[in-house]
Amino acid sequence: DGLNFVPKTIQEIVGVGGQLSINITGNATGAHAGTLDGDLTGSVFGDDSSLIVDGINNAITADSLSTDLITSPSGLEIRSGNSSTITVRGVTGGASDGAYQNFRTSRGTLEAPVNTQAGDFIGGWNIAGWYDGEYKAAARITTRWDAGATLTVDNPGSAIVLVTNDNSTGFNYAYLDSAGTWVAPTLQTGTHADPTARDAAITTPAAGMIVFLTDSTGASGAAKHQGYDGSSWNDLY
Repeated sequence: DGLNFVPKTIQEIVGVGGQLSINITGNATGAHAGTLDGDLTGSVFGDDSSLIVDGINNAITADSLSTDLITSPSGLEIRSGNSSTITVRGVTGGASDGAYQNFRTSRGTLEAPVNTQAGDFIGGWNIAGWYDGEYKAAARITTRWDAGATLTVDNPGSAIVLVTNDNSTGFNYAYLDSAGTWVAPTLQTGTHADPTARDAAITTPAAGMIVFLTDSTGASGAAKHQGYDGSSWNDLY
C-alpha cells in the first residue's frame, strides 16, 4: 500500500483470469491446489517413500493403478512373474450378468472405427511357448462372424473356433457354429472298462450322455458305445 506489505490473495494480485508465472530452481514443498502447467522431471515417490513414477527408466512402478482407460495403439504387453497369474475380478448381479472380459474389434482405427464384415475374425486368445529364440504358436481360441452373417440384426451369426497344433498336419480346427453345432475332426467320448466302472465314474447320468465301453458284456458281444435315455444305458448301433 506504499507503506507496508499487505497480505493479498493470488486472485487479487493477478486479477480475475490473470496468470502468474513462477520459475523454481530447486525443491518445492507443500500443497498445490489448482492447475500446474509445465514439465515435471525426475521420479515421484509416495508418502511412504515408495517409488511410484520412475523418471530414470520411464516406468510406473506403483503396486496398483486406478483408471478407466488404457490406450495402446501399438499393442499392450502385460508381464507377470514366475508361476504367477493375471486375475480379473468383478461383481455379479446374481441372476443378471457378472464380470466379463470384453473384446471390442473394428476395422479402421481405434479413433475412427469402421464396420466389421461377415467372415471377419473379431477377437480371442493366442497362446504360445518360447523355444529356440522365438514364441511358437500353441493354441488359439477366437471368434468370427459367419461368412453369411447378417450384421444389421441384434445377434449376427457367429462361431467360436478352437485351434490346436499337430506335429505333422499343422493346425486342427474345432468350432461351435451359430446353430449350436459342435464340429471337429473327431469326437471321443469317455471310455470305461465295463458297466461297473461306468456307473462308478458317472453316478448321476443325464439323458443324452454317450460313453464307450471296452468290454463285451453288451448285446452286441463287442466293445460299443452306449447312450443314456434318462432311465437306462442302451447300446448304440
